[in-house]
Amino acid sequence: MEESQAHPERRSQPRYEVDEDATLVLVNAGEAIPVRIFEISRDGCRIRTARHSPIAAPANVEVLFKVNGIASRLAGVMQWIEQEQVAGIQFGTMAPRRRAALEDLLAELEAEELARGAVQTRAIQQAAEMPERAEGSAGTANERGEPESTMGLCESPAAEKKPVEPAEPESIASAGEAAPRAAPGSRRERRREVRHAVDTRATVFFIDVRAHVAGRILDVSMSGCRIRTGERFPVGIYRRVETEFKVDGLPFRLAGVVQALHDRFTVGIRFLDMSRRKRDQLVQLMEEIGNLN
Repeated sequence: MEESQAHPERRSQPRYEVDEDATLVLVNAGEAIPVRIFEISRDGCRIRTARHSPIAAPANVEVLFKVNGIASRLAGVMQWIEQEQVAGIQFGTMAPRRRAALEDLLAELEAEELARGAVQTRAIQQAAEMPERAEGSAGTANERGEPESTMGLCESPAAEKKPVEPAEPESIASAGEAAPRAAPGSRRERRREVRHAVDTRATVFFIDVRAHVAGRILDVSMSGCRIRTGERFPVGIYRRVETEFKVDGLPFRLAGVVQALHDRFTVGIRFLDMSRRKRDQLVQLMEEIGNLN
């Protein structure tokens, strides 16, 4: 068994982390080996075998995998292998259809990565603001000459203890709306996109915990949807999800983020950046529903 001692690092294209079952087909030997694909780019991918594998690089191979509901079978060359278990594969020439499917997948993975980054940035900002708020409360109390023992996060100045006005019904972020906490005057402006009432089965997949919940879509727009689940919705807002549904025979599986919890069973989901193909399909669906209404 030959093991590659060194291999060039080709990072001309962005790489995205995945973690899915895959099958590696040795073209010349006609053998299929179960593997895990853990990284993918426009040019190739990385795989990991569950055991030591009798593969020598270079070798003509095919990789079969399914990520985000997109099934792929891509031919290429295994360029290197490390410790007989981790291998790098460079994709070969693809048919236009397979190239388009790969581009769709990479666009979704990029959108997921951006969403995770946005959530992490928001959490860091909120954590950074907490000490500043505590300092501001302490400084105000010091100016009034109050003893330090009475100052704390739970005891804000009296001026800050104003009764909270009840939110308008539209203050609950609907599916596809912009980021929360917008100014009250802009709440109604966020409803520019037409929402169409639908009633079809849907499944919400939770990306980070590999679980799902079934329900029905109540309405859908170009930027999001509203779903009522058959059981209590188990997660909070800003959680990464995928929504799978079928309308008029056209199947969809769209990446998104939980934007609003209307009650224990009704949730608003905002779609993330979609590939051109999926956006065109959604535009077509919106037009068909609009014509029916």
